Amino acid sequence: MTNKRSWLEKMARRSADKNDQAEDQASNTSILPRSSAFLQWLTWKKALLILLVLPWGMLAILLAGFIFLQSCVRAQGKLIEEILSSKPELFEPLDVTPIVLRYFPLGKDRQAVISELTAQGLEFEEAKEKIKGCAECDPLVISGRHIKSRLILPGFVKTSRIWLGFGFKQGKLVHVDGTYILEAF
Repeated sequence: MTNKRSWLEKMARRSADKNDQAEDQASNTSILPRSSAFLQWLTWKKALLILLVLPWGMLAILLAGFIFLQSCVRAQGKLIEEILSSKPELFEPLDVTPIVLRYFPLGKDRQAVISELTAQGLEFEEAKEKIKGCAECDPLVISGRHIKSRLILPGFVKTSRIWLGFGFKQGKLVHVDGTYILEAF
């Protein structure tokens, strides 16, 4: 009988100990704030990985934003502003040569034209082609362009296209051509 009693007492103590341990664990998790659960999850390897990846990710986001803004907000010179302020009919080309001649007078040398195009914020390229109305020009001409699109309504885009052509003879500007077209899609 004593064996049965001692065995029953041992079993009762064991179950009481298990219950106490379960209560301790339950009380420990309920007493701890949520941040300590995060700290238990966080190991030194995870912390190191976060410290290494987070700044590079933020830097990549900042760099992408900077590149996006640079492409959206291109420097515009007074030439572009003056041409865009003129109001052509929709889809009808408007001759803006007189405006362009104020900024690029005839007789200007090639390098001065290139630097002025850059200062005005125009994209340009040198190509071997003919410009209409300039038979005596050198085969290497400069074409400048500026394209600006704006969303007016969802699905309705208004695009302004400026094209400039510069013809040279012996390195001096002898012909200027400028066209502005307003399109909507």
